[in-house]
Amino acid sequence: MNNYFGAKGANQPAIVLAVITLALAGVAAWFGYETGTRALYGGAGVLVVIALLIPQAVKIADQW
Repeated sequence: MNNYFGAKGANQPAIVLAVITLALAGVAAWFGYETGTRALYGGAGVLVVIALLIPQAVKIADQW
């Protein structure tokens, strides 16, 4: 298993923010399943995409 917090070049706040965003996506998907609201599945999908882009965006912004 990779240790992302100790990886060289890894931005720890970006990883934590991405994990929090993924957790929110999971909660949104679960709530959508429980209530039968399809829009929450779309929201969960958007949150997953955002969570995947956060570390890259922070890496680019850090260069500035």
